[in-house]
Order: sequence, then structure tokens, then C-alpha cells
Amino acid sequence: MFEFWQHARIAARAAVAAAAALAAPGAGAVTGVLHDFIVTRDGAQYFRDTFADGLAPPSAPPYIASGNPVSYYVGGSYPAGSEADGRLTLDSNQGGIGTSANGVPSRTQRATLLTNADQNSTNGLKPSRTFTLSALLDMTTVSGPGSIGVRFVDRTVNATGTSSLRESLAVEYVPSSGTVRMRHQDFFRGEVQTLGSLSTPLGADEVRLILSHPVVDVPLAIGSAEFFDHGQSLGIFDIGGAASIFNYRQFVRPELAAGMSLPVPEPHTVSMMLIGLGLIAWRRWRRAGQRTRPWLTTPSDPAAWASMTWVRFSGYPPTRRRC
Repeated sequence: MFEFWQHARIAARAAVAAAAALAAPGAGAVTGVLHDFIVTRDGAQYFRDTFADGLAPPSAPPYIASGNPVSYYVGGSYPAGSEADGRLTLDSNQGGIGTSANGVPSRTQRATLLTNADQNSTNGLKPSRTFTLSALLDMTTVSGPGSIGVRFVDRTVNATGTSSLRESLAVEYVPSSGTVRMRHQDFFRGEVQTLGSLSTPLGADEVRLILSHPVVDVPLAIGSAEFFDHGQSLGIFDIGGAASIFNYRQFVRPELAAGMSLPVPEPHTVSMMLIGLGLIAWRRWRRAGQRTRPWLTTPSDPAAWASMTWVRFSGYPPTRRRC
């Protein structure tokens, strides 16, 4: 029986490898290029990253007014060459594994600007201030399943680098449908809600994705998108009205993200895989038993049969010859 569990563990490791293969990076990633990332506060530029210094996240330029340093929290990684010539390439294949608020497995590459998260009324992005987040996306570079966009997130990062997320509000471009959508996720309640979407105007090749908190001490944000055709604005369009933020804490942080859902096996597929792995473990155990315990096999010689019968009733194996 001990040998059976050894082989069962081998089969279990094969199952883990199969699950890892489902989550492994593949060709079906969402990728795209951002040109500009701006945060304004109380009508003035608070932070701007033009991606011109060639230093990919977690590196970030300092705050504009104070000159104080700031950095990004990175989910996944931004390999060398991700930032160059005023372009930041996002690729969900470089992201970390997680789940959406409703539990769907996902892979997301993110860069969260670590604005001040203390509970005073002045630092960071708080209800007592107006603020706007935006990023310019080159739609001609975006491909694959998933979405690329900007978010307000209630995310904290502890001293060990582990992050916790309570809610997020995103404006994101979905290349498979050619639309820009506004989506809210509440991780405490397990809810994901799409609040509205826009179709891409004919001829548009870029879009500035915008999230705004326009009214002091009102816990609402609005999403919008400005489309461009070769640098010429085609107009700014609202998406989905207003959505609640600050539901859990009195700050949010700006974030860039490229994410996609991972394939989830159907229940009957999982059941069949487990049955198959069990059969594999049983067969390996049986074959190993036949090699190391030959009295468990059925002999053709009557004398050997009598010996095996004696073994079964006595519980003691006969002496094996050494060749």
C-alpha cells in the first residue's frame, strides 16, 4: 500500500503540472503600447510619466510639484526593453496569476503608482481633493484577448511586497470587440459590474482613457475616453455615468494594467482527468508490485500455485532466489 501512495503522489504531481500548463504564458496574450500617463490633482499636474527615460516600472519619475521620489508596485514584471522612446509595452504574459473579484482566474501585468496612503486629508488621492487619471493608448498596437486600461484601485502593499486589493474602477480598451468599457470590481462582495461601453469611432487610432473624481467629498468617479485620428481629436465621450469609489478606505491609487482571463476546465473534464490519474497511479503500483512481489501474480505451474496458496494463507512470502 505504501508503494501505491508513492505512485499516487507521482500522478498528483502530473496533475499539478497540467494545471500549471493551463496557466503558463502562451500565444493568447493581450499586448499594447502606452505613450503617456498623467495624474492631475486639484487642476494641476501631480505626476506624469512619458516613458522617455528607458527605465521601466518599478522606476518612476518624481512628483511634479514637490520633486519627491515615487515608484510603482509591479504585478508580474516589466523586462528590459519594455520602456523605450516614449513607449511602455504592456504584455499580460508578463503578469502575475490571480483572480478577478468573482473568482475567475486571470493573468495581469500591472503598475500601481504608490501615492501616499495615510489617512490624513491632504496627501495622495483623497475624497477631499479632485483628481484625474489618464493614459494615451495606441490602439493599432493592441491585440489578443483581454483588456488594457487605467484603474483607480484600493490597493495596499506591505513590507514584504504582498498586495491586497479591495476594489477597482477601470476604463479599459477591449481589442476583441473594439470597445472601451468602464468596469467596477468589489473584491469583498465578489462582484464584477460593467457600467458602460463605447464603440471605437471610425478612423480612430489612439484613445486617451480617463478616470476622474470631479467633486470634492463626493465618493463618485466618472469614466470617459478621448479618441484621436492621427493626432486629431475626435471628441471626448462619457462611459456609464458615475460609479462609487472610497467604499472601504479614504484613498485610491492610480494603476496601469493589461489582463486576460485564463481558461478554466469544465467540471466533467476535471473529473475525467482525476479518474485517469487514479488509473495511472493504480497501474504503476500494480506493475511495480509484480516486479518486486512475484507471488502476487498467477503462476501457470501447479507447484507454484500451491506455494502461492500457502503464502496467501500463511501471510509469509517464500524465499526468492537471487540470480
